[in-house]
Amino acid sequence: MDTIVVATDGSRAGSQALAEAIGLARALACRLLIVTVWRPVQGDFGLPYSNLPVATELVEAERGHAELTLADAKAAAERAGLKVETAIRSGDPAIEICRLADAEQATLLVIGSHGHGVMLTVLLGSVSAAVLHRATCPVVVVRAPAEPESTQAATA
Repeated sequence: MDTIVVATDGSRAGSQALAEAIGLARALACRLLIVTVWRPVQGDFGLPYSNLPVATELVEAERGHAELTLADAKAAAERAGLKVETAIRSGDPAIEICRLADAEQATLLVIGSHGHGVMLTVLLGSVSAAVLHRATCPVVVVRAPAEPESTQAATA
C-alpha cells in the first residue's frame, strides 16, 4: 500500500497540511503516517542546554507538545475514517522528516508552509524549503490559510 507522510507541528500551516493529507489518503486509499519533530532547546551557537537544571523541564515541555500534537492529528485522521500511524522524532525537522519518508518509502510527503516572506525566512529558516531540497519523493507544500483581517489588524 502506498504511504503518505505528513509533517505537522500543530500550527495553522501544519493543521492545513494534515487536512490536505487526510483528503489525499482517503481519495487515493493510501496509508497515512503523521510525523512531528521536536527540537531540543538550544542556546548560543546551537549548543544544547544539557547542563542546566531547567533543561530537563524544557525538554519535557517540548516532547509533551509534540506528543499532544500527534495525538490531536491522529484523532482528526481517525474521525475521517482513516487508520493512521504516528512517529515522533527529535532533531533537525527537515532531516528527520526526510529520513522517515525515505525509510517508509513514502509515495508522497505533505508539509505546511507558514509563508513568512523573504526576511523572516532568511532569519528563521524554512523547514518546507529544506524538505523540498532533501526529499527523494514528491512533496506537496500547503500554505497556511490567511488570517482573518480582524486578527491581522489586532496584531499589527
